[in-house]
Amino acid sequence: MAIKSKSYRKQIMARVRTKREKALVVVGKQAVGFVKPLVPVDTGNLRASIISEPGETGHITIGTNVHYAPHVEFGTVKMGAQPFLRPGILNNKQILATTFAKMMKGL
Repeated sequence: MAIKSKSYRKQIMARVRTKREKALVVVGKQAVGFVKPLVPVDTGNLRASIISEPGETGHITIGTNVHYAPHVEFGTVKMGAQPFLRPGILNNKQILATTFAKMMKGL
């Protein structure tokens, strides 16, 4: 009696990647939602520039391309720090992790 087996590894990994990409987009948007209210507003340019980008290796980049963002986040010699990015993420990391876990269920 011969036993045959078939591997579904490629199909399963494709489903995992697709689901992970969707989950990263949702978590990224959620993270931006936590960060934006903490951004100090002068012109609104910094707040409007906060975005999330899912990476190819299963990570998310949350940030901005505004050149003065690090000066606001970390402060300068003449200006105190007004953190928004780190607190927005770190204070909500459990919520973000839970969202990701829920989205990955049901493979």
